[in-house]
Amino acid sequence: MNTKKLKKIRAELESILRSPYGRTAREFESLAAQLGRTLDARGKEPTYVRSAAPSLSPPLSIPSHAKEFGAGLAKSLANALLSDVDDWEIFLLEVDDE
Repeated sequence: MNTKKLKKIRAELESILRSPYGRTAREFESLAAQLGRTLDARGKEPTYVRSAAPSLSPPLSIPSHAKEFGAGLAKSLANALLSDVDDWEIFLLEVDDE
C-alpha cells in the first residue's frame, strides 16, 4: 500500500458519498479488498476483516442480497472504508518516521 493508491481509493469513496445511489456490493467488496480486507466466514452476511497491519479494525459486513444499495447503506459503508483509509495513512506515516 502506498499514498498514491490511498488517494485514488479516497477519491472513489468521496465520489460515493456525493452520489450514493445505484451502488452495488461488488464496488464495496473491491474497495475493501484494495484496503487489505479479506472475506471471513462468519455471520449471515459476507464479512470482511483486516488481519494484518495497520491495527485491526472492526469487521465490515457488506450485504450481497440487494441489487443496488440504498443511499444510507452506501454512505455507511463508504464512511467505514474511509476510516480504513485514515488508518492506512497514519500507519504509513508511522512507518516512514521509523
